[in-house]
Amino acid sequence: MPELPPEKGARSKEPRRGVLMDLNHSRPNYMVVDVQGGVVDSRPGTRRITETVANEVLLMDESGKLQVRSSAVDRADRERLSRQEQWRKWIESVAPLTQPKKDFGDFK
Repeated sequence: MPELPPEKGARSKEPRRGVLMDLNHSRPNYMVVDVQGGVVDSRPGTRRITETVANEVLLMDESGKLQVRSSAVDRADRERLSRQEQWRKWIESVAPLTQPKKDFGDFK
């Protein structure tokens, strides 16, 4: 999940924290209850360990049913991998169309 970019011109001591999530098009409608994961610091004993763990989102639907979504599970999902591959191929197919032409003809 993409993290929030720092606020422009902000001089806060605490960094802006959060995750960008768009649930406007989800059906059924979900409410985000909790989000965990990302870069985690832990201190077992006297050591300090920083690691990146899977993101997990706890969602509640309109009926009150709770669901957990995990980036680790999503990363291995065949349907998602297929969509990602189709997207990558489309990006590669349109990339040459977005490159500026190097030959400007008579214009200098």
